[in-house]
Amino acid sequence: MQATGKSLPEDAILYSRKIQRNSRVILKIQACAKPSADFEYSDTLVEEGKFMTLSDRKRALTRALQDPEELVRAAASRALDRVEGIERLQNIFETASSGEKPYRIRAIHFLGFLNTAESIDQMLAFLQDPEPDIRVATVKAAQIQLPERALVPLLSSLEDPDISVVQVVIETLSHYRDPRITEFLVPFLIGPEPETACVAAEALGRNGDPKAEHHLIKVLQETDDPFLKTRTAEALGNLRPNG
Repeated sequence: MQATGKSLPEDAILYSRKIQRNSRVILKIQACAKPSADFEYSDTLVEEGKFMTLSDRKRALTRALQDPEELVRAAASRALDRVEGIERLQNIFETASSGEKPYRIRAIHFLGFLNTAESIDQMLAFLQDPEPDIRVATVKAAQIQLPERALVPLLSSLEDPDISVVQVVIETLSHYRDPRITEFLVPFLIGPEPETACVAAEALGRNGDPKAEHHLIKVLQETDDPFLKTRTAEALGNLRPNG
């Protein structure tokens, strides 16, 4: 893709260099403690500074699956999925690293769903995968929880050589409320690629930063592309008021 004319922040450059030296982040996952005897929660447990094991959490959630309220059962089921995922984190990472593409993509999304420091770092490693589809899946996985630690790697991915990856990155960045987002999306709005410009206009509207107002008006007045005009007009209506 063509250069955007906007230099990356220093922390994004450092991140890219780190990735080049270490193409894959492999984290050591400590084994869980042995399951304790049947667990019953009490204030004394907290006061004594003791902590539940993952097995204790799983038992408590498994009991909650029998709750008469459907909402409680559904919440317990989702929580149990997450606890069991944390327990099997290394296996999930290994599945995401190799094998058939559909299984890799599911595993990458599950890493994003878990949203721990370890799982997010493992997920972000796949932004450097040679397969564009895997990089796209990784960016989409970041949309699940929008972790703050993913922001700099996503900014770096605006330089991805595959335009489909860049477009998904633009969409994902629009969900972050960071003051840097607008300045990094505007070059794609005024760039030469019409489809990406439409994606950027929609993203700027979704983000709502009024600093994009001048650029959107300029494009609306100057472009001959009806699709881009439509997107910029809609985006202008979605911006937050100035001040």
